[in-house]
Amino acid sequence: MTSSTGRRSDSASQSNLDDRDIDALQRRQMRLGQIMDGALPTTDELLTGLPPRNDDVQADVMAYIDDWRERRPKDHLLENDLFIASELARLTADHQNLSALLTAARRSGERCHEDQRLARRVEVLLALMGDVDAAGRAVLRAIQTRAGRPFDIAALHGIAFAIGVSTAAGGGDYEAGDASKNLKFGFRVLNELAPMVPEVADQHDQQGGLAGLLKRQRAAESDDDEDRAVGALEAMLVSGAFEEEDDATLTGD
Repeated sequence: MTSSTGRRSDSASQSNLDDRDIDALQRRQMRLGQIMDGALPTTDELLTGLPPRNDDVQADVMAYIDDWRERRPKDHLLENDLFIASELARLTADHQNLSALLTAARRSGERCHEDQRLARRVEVLLALMGDVDAAGRAVLRAIQTRAGRPFDIAALHGIAFAIGVSTAAGGGDYEAGDASKNLKFGFRVLNELAPMVPEVADQHDQQGGLAGLLKRQRAAESDDDEDRAVGALEAMLVSGAFEEEDDATLTGD
């Protein structure tokens, strides 16, 4: 059951979630618990709004750099600037050190895939810290990550993350709970937009897109204006506003 705004009411007896969706939400909740207990999330998981390890950027960076060093091919020379940047970030994962690590990893990533992965990871962490440029790229990556995949619970969380992180204002810092706040804001925006989505989507699919929608809206407004004008004219006639003026009025006497 929906209200006049198109939203599901509290008395709705049927959920829009099927068994697969519920299972996905349960798995996500379980994964969240693991991450809060110290598991290292994947970068794709961060792009669906899950928090960094222990909900702490420092803990995440330390664990990820250790893992990156283990995975990095031994036959790829580790440049001095990347080594130094990774050491500094591992000690203090602030905005300055992570930005330097991102620059070094990008440069080295042209020759080493694992360094590319490191750069992507750092970029998402900077986005969570409120870095505007990093947030823009994280939004793009969150959407691109879903390309060719099912429209499922992960996709929904990815869209909510993209909305939330695009408005994050961390000022260069990350506090516990910031990832959750971003996600909540994203879902609040989606919830506000939800009632109008079916009609607008239908207009785009079936009736000439946005131009057709605007044309019909203007036509409806024009009809409303005409109705108001006719109504005003009728009211003036009924009130006697258009009674004939006497000769004295016409001659000015």
